[in-house]
Parts: sequence; C-alpha cells; structure tokens
Amino acid sequence: MGDSITQIKRVDQKNVNDMKTMILKNWNIMRLLRLAIGVWAIISAIQTGHEALGLLGAVVLAMAILNIGCCGVNGCVPRSAQNKKPPKNPGEIEYEEIT
Repeated sequence: MGDSITQIKRVDQKNVNDMKTMILKNWNIMRLLRLAIGVWAIISAIQTGHEALGLLGAVVLAMAILNIGCCGVNGCVPRSAQNKKPPKNPGEIEYEEIT
C-alpha cells in the first residue's frame, strides 16, 4: 500500500513540474499578445460591468497561460491523403450515359 502511495506522489510531482515548465517557458509574440488582450478584456469588463467580455477575457487569458490556441494540435489542418494512394494501374474506367 505504501509503495503505491509513493508512486502516486512521484507522478503528482512530475505533473507539477511539467505544468510549471509549460507555463514559464516558450513565451512568444502570439502568447504575449493573448496575455495582453486577455488582461485588457478583463480590466475593461470590470470597469464597464460587461460580464460576457470578462468571460471572453478569462478564456483568452487562460489560452495564453496554458499555451493553447483555438485549433489545438493540427486542428485547422485538413487531413492528408497519405493512406489513400491511387492504384498503379486503375484498369478500364466504365462510364454510364445519362440521358
């Protein structure tokens, strides 16, 4: 029982270290821009009382902090046709006349 608890603690510590690395490293222009827009939207929402703007600002701020985008990993890229290779010799093609 004690052995499984130490394994859980090791996994939790690894996850915490991975999360710290993800949040603190790899800051680029787009990530900084998301951060600035999110902070601006939240401050503007507080000043004007617009709850929807505050919610959108929180989403954009979370996207900046967690380094995620709208599309995720290859979310906006169409699928490639790597598995769909045409046959080398398609043979005779049959056509049906439509009148």
